Amino acid sequence: MNIEKIIYALINQEYNLFPKAKIQDYYKLLFQSTFGAEHMLGEYNRYFDSIYKEMYDIKAIDSIPTYYKIGLDVPLARVNLARCKADGISAEIITNTFVNGARVYRSKYSTRFELLVRLLIDYLAKQPFQIKRGELTDFFSRISELGFPTIHHSQIYKKQYKPHYRVIPLNIWENTVKKLKL
Repeated sequence: MNIEKIIYALINQEYNLFPKAKIQDYYKLLFQSTFGAEHMLGEYNRYFDSIYKEMYDIKAIDSIPTYYKIGLDVPLARVNLARCKADGISAEIITNTFVNGARVYRSKYSTRFELLVRLLIDYLAKQPFQIKRGELTDFFSRISELGFPTIHHSQIYKKQYKPHYRVIPLNIWENTVKKLKL
């Protein structure tokens, strides 16, 4: 499948799962699909503390999927912490999987991210997204001036969907889950 079709399928999936998503939410999805969590690598204890606190603070939910697939050339998963909490998957296991996954993930598209963002912007102006071209152009200009950084979800997305997840390479996540079931 070519990159245009992959991006369209990715953002269409996001639209179907989260119809109130805004431009920055689609951008965040594309960023994560391209770079994984590598930009977040740092001290292990900081991640463990962050994930532990987040899981402590959120409600366990067993009615949502444990993960859903994202990624361009390498399959990634957005692993839902609320479901993991419901399933008894510890913050330590998620932290280990997250950190190990962030170290190994590499996308062949990471050097062409600006091109990917341009494709994203073009798709978001069309059906079913229909975001106004002026909003898209303004967003692209701002994000370009900032050097295409990582960003947070929109306030609407946070309020509506309460996202609590970590991006982990799919094969690493699935191998971890298999080991837990033994």
